[in-house]
Amino acid sequence: MDFYDDPEKVKHAVNVITNMMIEYVDALIETGVHANMIDTLFASKSVMSKKMWIEFEGAYVNKIAKHVHQNNCMLMVHNCGDVIYFDAQIEMMHPEAISYLHIPDDCKNHQEVKEKYGDIITLIGHIPPTWLTNASKEDVINECKKQIDELKENGGFILATGCEYPANLSLEHAQTIVDCAIKYGQYD
Repeated sequence: MDFYDDPEKVKHAVNVITNMMIEYVDALIETGVHANMIDTLFASKSVMSKKMWIEFEGAYVNKIAKHVHQNNCMLMVHNCGDVIYFDAQIEMMHPEAISYLHIPDDCKNHQEVKEKYGDIITLIGHIPPTWLTNASKEDVINECKKQIDELKENGGFILATGCEYPANLSLEHAQTIVDCAIKYGQYD
């Protein structure tokens, strides 16, 4: 409601947070990291409109993204929200990669995601973390093979979960994902 009732106060607060985030990014860059990742969960239809996201978050993550790139570091975006705005996030941040769980608002399936965005950015996989908790090893292998087949053409794909790996799950499925990437993710 604050976005509607007092948008200038919200923007002021987000600007203060943005400046603090730039200090944090600087500390990360000083460690020698090659990339920084920003979580933009609000950049999704299930949370707010694209126009509102650009105004209230996009303009500020743009400042962070420019700072990251000016310091010769890559920027990656994570968004496991439903019906996410790839186009707006790419326009605002020019990321090298996007980690996602759900199909963006302007695509019908993962093949269309690859066709539309695969030459622009690296796509970071979308294995559903909650699904992993009940999946068999064979299920995980089949899902990995499916994603690799759909998205590996011409590179630009990293096999991964679409959000954080479940904290209480054994690392068996994580090892299976790595093994599948090595075995099935090789280029001819």
